[in-house]
Amino acid sequence: MVHLAQTGRLFERLTKSLPKGTDLYATSDATPHLLMKVRLAGLILCCLAWPVAAAEEDTASSGKTDVLMDVNLSLDFTEQYDSNVFRDADDDRKVDDWISILSPHAQLGLGYGIFRATLDLDYTQGWYQESEDDNYQDHWLGSDLRWRFNHRNELAFRSRFDAAHEDRGTELTEGGARVVPEPVEFDAQRHELWYQLGTRQSVGRLVLTGTYYEKQYSNFREFTRFRDYEENRVMSAFFWNVAGRTGVQFEATARDINYLTDPTPVSGQPDTLDALATEFLTGVNWNVTGKSNASVLLGYRQRNFDDNDREDFSGPSWRIDTRWSPKEHMAFTLLTAREDRETNGLGSFIDVKTTRAGWEMDWNSRFSSVLTLLVDKEDYEGTEDGRVDTNRVARFDFEYHMRYWLDFGVSLVNERNNSDIDRFNYERNLFLLFMKISNE
Repeated sequence: MVHLAQTGRLFERLTKSLPKGTDLYATSDATPHLLMKVRLAGLILCCLAWPVAAAEEDTASSGKTDVLMDVNLSLDFTEQYDSNVFRDADDDRKVDDWISILSPHAQLGLGYGIFRATLDLDYTQGWYQESEDDNYQDHWLGSDLRWRFNHRNELAFRSRFDAAHEDRGTELTEGGARVVPEPVEFDAQRHELWYQLGTRQSVGRLVLTGTYYEKQYSNFREFTRFRDYEENRVMSAFFWNVAGRTGVQFEATARDINYLTDPTPVSGQPDTLDALATEFLTGVNWNVTGKSNASVLLGYRQRNFDDNDREDFSGPSWRIDTRWSPKEHMAFTLLTAREDRETNGLGSFIDVKTTRAGWEMDWNSRFSSVLTLLVDKEDYEGTEDGRVDTNRVARFDFEYHMRYWLDFGVSLVNERNNSDIDRFNYERNLFLLFMKISNE
């Protein structure tokens, strides 16, 4: 159990992470995202601490210990070599660099009766050895509030706030990293209301989800403002256990996508990207003796645009996820899916087919490894000349668990992107050394 004084000490540590001389109550624009996160963290910590303190007084007299609270802290440090920082197609323009990445993370958990809450605070800073203009600071704050009314009824509300960046050469600057002198930055927020009727052991289980997501860019507004958007999403899923280890799943999803700034309308030319996207999936889930489990969902999806000059889309969709563990210390995974993503500049949207295979191995109690192979085929629907990219990634991670609180590791990554448009072709290699310190 963590008392109110310990919560105060945690907030004190958060304030000490601010740059020296920073006034926590100032309104300066120097560190707006960090100040916002610390202020909000302090408010939430105080709100969480009040019922804990009150409950401790009640339980002290009754002898009950219904209040549970814990704090998990971790610090990740990564030294990364990138052979093609800007993902250039021309070998003569390629820039390689070393990047140092520091990521502290704090998680606060609270449980009282039917209520559970989790608060996550994360900060990441990256320093480039040569390209200092690409240094970045990312922040995110997440919360998960959960009420389990009884064994068949559970309600959750989750939120996440991001103040982050896009590396030059990715997303909006893909194929043109030098168009901007520094990374593109954005603010995003996500709120989700989730309800479950039934349990995994029930004959039937219903899950309902409502989600709001918003992403707004904060610099280079002359062109990034046209990519600000919000999305309202509703999803319902029904699971029916037809046998001991086999179940049938039905899932329906609708997304209303609204771009906040539309270009000037031109008759006969596509302009707004606003759309309504729907998807229907059905399939089977099974778990065989605990060693193997799989989910096979097949269905149909549509995307209908508000702009009559954009062509609507409809086609098949699928999501197949399998895991096979022939031995306790070994597992093979396979995932394949088809989905649509928002475009980063070309076309109306991106039709993505993903295939990922993995091999996980625990060599002993201290050494483990993961080998991952990924292939993404991205079809940019609605482009005049057509664009299809095939992105291949091979990654190997090896980790040494030196102590329960200390891990070391190394990662090797090769990424290749082949496109119909030459400027989007690139290859890069990554070499990473990382260390993680944690009290978990």
